[in-house]
Amino acid sequence: MYARQGEGEKARETLLKVLELKSDYYKANYELGMQAARDEEHRLAVKHFTEALRNNPGDMDSQYQLGLAMMNLNKPKLAISQFEGVLRLEPKHAEARLQIGKAMAATGRHEEAIPHMREAAWLRPDWKAPKEELNKLEAERGVTETL
Repeated sequence: MYARQGEGEKARETLLKVLELKSDYYKANYELGMQAARDEEHRLAVKHFTEALRNNPGDMDSQYQLGLAMMNLNKPKLAISQFEGVLRLEPKHAEARLQIGKAMAATGRHEEAIPHMREAAWLRPDWKAPKEELNKLEAERGVTETL
């Protein structure tokens, strides 16, 4: 509630108190990770999302957000494994498809990135981001085919 009202510090204090009472409550760590991500404290976000996953290994949201935090820390190789985990759980997760494509492109794996970006565009035809990323990647590689 505090976070939605823009009171990040109160939200953080409350969530930390929750963790004092129940240290393995993954949702509190997830919310702390989200607050850290909003505050652009990406290392702290990684810490909280990792802890959330330790306490609830199948939490797809924490895994996706951990991947985003890794990308924000310029660690695309580490992000790829997180997005792969999300896609194992939900193959039609368009956002994870786009992000794994971006991470692969950032590591020079262009040929593997393109199908993920195309899949994201196919899954969400109204969403411009995958098309823009795909066009950018193909332009960098000198390919003229666009969506």
